[in-house]
Amino acid sequence: MIDTAGVTRLLGLRTPAHGMVSVYLTVPLDPAQRRGLPAHLEDVLAQASVPCGNGDGRHRGRRAEVPAIRQEIASHAHQWLGRSVAIFASNELGLLETVPMRSQVRELAVIAAHPYVRPLLAELQRCPSYAVAVVNKRHAWLFSVPGEDISQVAHLESETVGSRRFGGWHGLQSHRNDQRSRRLARQHYATAASALAGAVERGGLGPVVVGGHEAETSEFLSAIPVSLRDRVAGTFVIDPHTMTPAKVRQLADAVVAQWQDSRERQLAAALAEQAPSTMTAVGLDACVKAANQHAIQLLIVSDDEVRPGFRCDRCGALAVAGGPCASCGAATQEVGDVIEELAVMVTRDGGSFQPVREIDVPGGVAARRRFPAPA
Repeated sequence: MIDTAGVTRLLGLRTPAHGMVSVYLTVPLDPAQRRGLPAHLEDVLAQASVPCGNGDGRHRGRRAEVPAIRQEIASHAHQWLGRSVAIFASNELGLLETVPMRSQVRELAVIAAHPYVRPLLAELQRCPSYAVAVVNKRHAWLFSVPGEDISQVAHLESETVGSRRFGGWHGLQSHRNDQRSRRLARQHYATAASALAGAVERGGLGPVVVGGHEAETSEFLSAIPVSLRDRVAGTFVIDPHTMTPAKVRQLADAVVAQWQDSRERQLAAALAEQAPSTMTAVGLDACVKAANQHAIQLLIVSDDEVRPGFRCDRCGALAVAGGPCASCGAATQEVGDVIEELAVMVTRDGGSFQPVREIDVPGGVAARRRFPAPA
């Protein structure tokens, strides 16, 4: 599975001869359709995007890298049933790297000087590593969910009271037991919340999901530190005594997916409310200018938005129209998707790239700036 370090490493790869082949392919579940996968791969490659002025790039890429890609799919397709996979190949760099993806993405092939990573950047945002806490009044199970795995990182068991079946004199002992049980539960939730905060910090995890019976998860959420509350994606109901890691993962995944969808809508709506202002960039032209100034803090793009553009190989500046580079005067080269170049530039500058699905983004592409636009 891809992670931030993996994407960063891919961003550093470049081939002067435009010999990098990037392929995104979905492996069907149906065995009959899988038998046609080699022919389908050829169809995807036949429509590969290549830079303008590099007409022989497609033929070089197909001649040198495609046999290795074809062999990789033939050998490992059974591991990716019903999922998409990204394959990056460059004979010049001795590179053949396969990245299974958690979700299905649009099938495409790109032959260029560097890997096409926009779908990977989108997956990093939509499928973050996260933490899960399943709690009751005495136990707490903490899980880490990085990529496709789920692992239990801690199990806490706290003190409890004795049997409350016997009420004692006029039920006084039962009342005392009940009060002590509540006090021990509050202490247990506080201890579990502190352990959860530590696990999130050590593991570099993103959102937090809480599971258990509704009354107990509600009590636990009230004990979570303020610094962690903004990360809580939601809750799910599960019986801790019959749960399995796979069931925890299934229920938590649904919570995170819903949280991510809501987050996308909130970010797009907040940016739309701010625009127009000196702290926003709306439209491709404005976003390209802001990126060339290294000024973008957050870039928001609709999934279906793909725009051709230009890039200067000398200084890396982007442009919507061709001609000499506005920054250094050198010649610019056409790129098939300038939004992908934009996302890469923003990521390298330490900004965030947020793709959104079925949501109207002002101008198709919009950004929040780090500092006001120059007058």
